Amino acid sequence: MISKKFKLNDLVQVKVGKSKGVTGEIMKIDVQAGKIKIKDVNMQTVFEKANPQENKPGAIRKVEGWVNISNIAHFDKSANQSFKVGRRKNKDGKLVRFNKVTNKDLDEG
Repeated sequence: MISKKFKLNDLVQVKVGKSKGVTGEIMKIDVQAGKIKIKDVNMQTVFEKANPQENKPGAIRKVEGWVNISNIAHFDKSANQSFKVGRRKNKDGKLVRFNKVTNKDLDEG
């Protein structure tokens, strides 16, 4: 399940594509399409046309593009490596995500 593995503000690393090896935080998740937007990853140029009726000048902007969810992995900054995520119950009986390499919980609270 996509929504259970990745959550907003998780630190991830791109494994495949032109942004390979780049790390960033998750900004948006599209569960239906299986895609994620990551901060400062897969930057695309958007050309905006001028609109004189609304007094808007034309512009060239850089925006984050979508990355397929199969091309990313969670990233641990302290260990400087990517890892897989597991799920288990904590002592309160709540289901939490954990790092399978270091065995630490990802979800606090």
